[in-house]
Amino acid sequence: RRWLEHAGLWPAVAAKVVSLPSSPAVVAAVREGRAEAGIVYATDAPGGAFIVPATEGPRIVYPAAAVVGARTEDARAFLAFLRGPVARQIFEAARFTHLP
Repeated sequence: RRWLEHAGLWPAVAAKVVSLPSSPAVVAAVREGRAEAGIVYATDAPGGAFIVPATEGPRIVYPAAAVVGARTEDARAFLAFLRGPVARQIFEAARFTHLP
């Protein structure tokens, strides 16, 4: 909705918008002709017809942190892995931006 509002499109489409429970449900609805269009993350619909430029879309961050009571050593090792080169390659292959 935020991107549609930012693009000035929300008033034209608001009455037609249907929320679905997941990105795969949105992709399926479009593929099966039950919806004219759908908005999902680019990683959920490879080959989509239109991709919102990163500068226009909302910034999406997936945080990671150790929680109180966690096995500290395991948590730190996992967080270190997420910051490392192998995870960076995995994220980039999935078209995610890896933050330092």
